[in-house]
Amino acid sequence: MSHQPSSTDIEQRLNQIQQATENQMQEIQQMVRQNQDQFEALEMGENIQKVHQEVNQMFEDVHTQIEQEMQKINQQLQQVLPEQHA
Repeated sequence: MSHQPSSTDIEQRLNQIQQATENQMQEIQQMVRQNQDQFEALEMGENIQKVHQEVNQMFEDVHTQIEQEMQKINQQLQQVLPEQHA
């Protein structure tokens, strides 16, 4: 004779399955949150790096412009005051 599980046995087993499923879902949700946090951190790091590069380029451009303007000013001064540089 085979043993037929009682409705109580079935309910207990269903509760165990439900609890195990809920636990797995919580673990998966936690992993998804961690992955999202890591992705956001990477994305922010990339954005910070891009901004840093752009700011550095802006400083280089300004520096180059200042040097060019200084050269123009020096040329104008040499034309205005040629006898002092001779």
